[in-house]
Amino acid sequence: MQKVVLTSFLLGLFISLSGCASTSITSYTDPDYRAVQFKKILVVANTNKLSDRLAMENRFVGAFEDNNITAIGSYTIFPPTREFSDSSKIEIMLRNNIDCCLMLYFGQRGIEQIQIPVIGSLTNSAITKNNNEAKISSNTTFIGGQVVDKPYAEFEIKLFDVYNGRTAWIANSLTGGSAYSDFNIVYKSFCDKIIDRLFEDNLIWTPKEIPRNKKENIERKIQEREWR
Repeated sequence: MQKVVLTSFLLGLFISLSGCASTSITSYTDPDYRAVQFKKILVVANTNKLSDRLAMENRFVGAFEDNNITAIGSYTIFPPTREFSDSSKIEIMLRNNIDCCLMLYFGQRGIEQIQIPVIGSLTNSAITKNNNEAKISSNTTFIGGQVVDKPYAEFEIKLFDVYNGRTAWIANSLTGGSAYSDFNIVYKSFCDKIIDRLFEDNLIWTPKEIPRNKKENIERKIQEREWR
């Protein structure tokens, strides 16, 4: 019976601690943008740590491209080695047909240590004989009790309209990984869920999904935004 309990526990532990992560998001869309969908996204990771900026922008661009959405990392048109004024940034974005900017702000991130409760033990005994003397030895294995590390990361996200500088969408996210996940898995979950939420909030579209008449309507909406 104890072996059955141990096997069931280890199976459940493996499933619950497998390399995965979950992301919770709270978002809000400005009422003026509930009928607007953006076509080309500039991804900006707002951090002074260059490695984090390049890695996160590349990760998001790849995730957008996997969903047939055109996106570019900010470092490709705004090299980190140069200084740009606000007016020159807008000019460069418009020249590259970018209509929105997805700004990522890094929040708290770290490792949370969790101890798995001990739910029992399993003892194995063995008898050895030497010179007609019997010796009993035993080994006890505890079920549970391990301390595991679970990575987490928080972000604030804003979507800006390049044509007029207005904030079209804001969101906060918290991503928690399992004991067998790392920050790569955490960030992948974050990227995928943000893109899913942008779809759900009707702010982005793919060329395969948008009807022609709706596309014409969106072009009209873009022209209207230029005059606000």
